[in-house]
Amino acid sequence: CQDPSYHLVVYEENGRVLGTAMLFVQKNLSHNGRPIGLIGNVVIDNSTRGRGIGKSLTTHLIGTARGSGCYNLTSPRSKS
Repeated sequence: CQDPSYHLVVYEENGRVLGTAMLFVQKNLSHNGRPIGLIGNVVIDNSTRGRGIGKSLTTHLIGTARGSGCYNLTSPRSKS
């Protein structure tokens, strides 16, 4: 995606994708125009859950959100 509002991170090991996550940085009219961030679509391969891959991906995206000036960051609640 060429839209600078979207940030996709991929966790790979030995050429195999084990996880992905996305950050959307949304422009905002309040808070002096500072954007808000939404982390979503965190998907981890079932066979590798519990290894901290999701935490690693979201930690990276939190840093990206901070670097983008987000005043607020949210993530939808998991259904599973």
